[in-house]
Amino acid sequence: MSTPISVMTNRITIHGSITHRSHSDLTVTITAPIAGLSCSAPHIPYFARATKDYRTSLGHDLAIELLTHLYHAACELQAQQNALQHQLYKPDGLKAALHKIRDEKTRLKQQKQTAKQQLKQGILSQKVHQQQLKTLRQQEEQLQSDEHELKENFMQNHLPQYSSTLDADEVLNWLGTAHSS
Repeated sequence: MSTPISVMTNRITIHGSITHRSHSDLTVTITAPIAGLSCSAPHIPYFARATKDYRTSLGHDLAIELLTHLYHAACELQAQQNALQHQLYKPDGLKAALHKIRDEKTRLKQQKQTAKQQLKQGILSQKVHQQQLKTLRQQEEQLQSDEHELKENFMQNHLPQYSSTLDADEVLNWLGTAHSS
């Protein structure tokens, strides 16, 4: 269940909602005048919960801060939208690199399926099959790491002030759809 919140800044009313709120976690989404972004407060570890709880006024005050932060981030994204989309979609840009990684993941998945079939047919021994699976899993993990690093580098290079608070996937999805004020 989401809780609506709003705040006025620079004579603009910003609307949003608290989409997740527990004693240790808080997530806020902006809904107007710009929509499509969310961010979370830092997780409160178990040992600190005796003195901090997002279900109190601390959580509400922080939600208002996060909503204001989201508004400024969305304004920055809108101001840089064309340049960011150019960087994203250029031939050697992030989308092309992510597409190559996705293709490689698909190829690895097919190799796993082939190895499984070869095991069932008796072409591969269990030992060889396990060795192949281990190698394929390592390659998948490396691709996952590469994908994460590419996205984080994009955020750090083009939106450094928001790279630690905004989710890279959410920003890329936001840039992939037309947003205007």
